[in-house]
Amino acid sequence: MIRCKDCPYLFQLGRAKRQRGYANGKKYYYCKILKRTNGWQGNFVGFGDTTYQSPLQLKTSPKECPLRNKEKSGV
Repeated sequence: MIRCKDCPYLFQLGRAKRQRGYANGKKYYYCKILKRTNGWQGNFVGFGDTTYQSPLQLKTSPKECPLRNKEKSGV
């Protein structure tokens, strides 16, 4: 199964404001090929954690991911 952490289409854009008790804010992660038509999310995938490196905290991939759907259909 494809994971967003390992995907070449994942990119990081910006960082949230830091929060009380944490030195760094979370990073915002987006996908270059994910196109959602419902809702405000667009190509947003998830947040990082509050460390300096702030890796993506998503374990799988969104259900709308074209690579995930291609893998399921066996193409």
